[in-house]
Amino acid sequence: MANIKTKEINITPHRSLMPKLGQTGYSISQAISELVDNSIDAREEGHLLTVEILFDANKKMIQVSDNGIGMNEETAANSIRLAQSSKINQLGEFGLGLKTAATSLGKVFEVLTTQKGNDEEYILEYDEDQWLKSGDWTKYKMKIKSGIDKRRSGTTICIKNLKFKIYPNLPGKIREDLSIRFAPYIENGEVRIKINTKWCEPMSVELKTDYYLPDGKESFKIKLESGEVY
Repeated sequence: MANIKTKEINITPHRSLMPKLGQTGYSISQAISELVDNSIDAREEGHLLTVEILFDANKKMIQVSDNGIGMNEETAANSIRLAQSSKINQLGEFGLGLKTAATSLGKVFEVLTTQKGNDEEYILEYDEDQWLKSGDWTKYKMKIKSGIDKRRSGTTICIKNLKFKIYPNLPGKIREDLSIRFAPYIENGEVRIKINTKWCEPMSVELKTDYYLPDGKESFKIKLESGEVY
């Protein structure tokens, strides 16, 4: 008769999981939009949220900063944990957006965040090459900078060692994409978004129905294996 015993095993994810998040197939625009989504989730009620995005071709860097509510120490620590999120019914509910977006754009990123009334700024750094050599999920180091202006709040994400080249027309293309995606927020005066030196203007997408007149519908047929046609 066979005996069955129970044994506890360690299923901590291999450190290669973190860089693999960046291989999800995000476009540059989708990744930037994910970071803007996080900023919108963190907007202060009753206040205009400002999101500024900088593409620096010389430094091969992208920076996304906002004047939202920022994060306290616990929230900042959780922001680097996979699938950890306190958001419910919000854009960044599943706790993967920041990590996935940042690692899809570059091999190095840094998060700096602070809240009003707090004189500390929390700094999280990730370097893919270093992480693959010695990363430890249980001993991640967070820097805490004191002496910050208590009137400040917001989060800045700086992504370096980019996995793509910033070509001259890229900022304009991203500005156009974000102007469409976040048009309702911009039109309602909830959010304003600047890319390099220019602000996004809300753009609407018109759905045309003149391809198959008169009602935009096209009839089609389905043939089943039995030979019947519907």
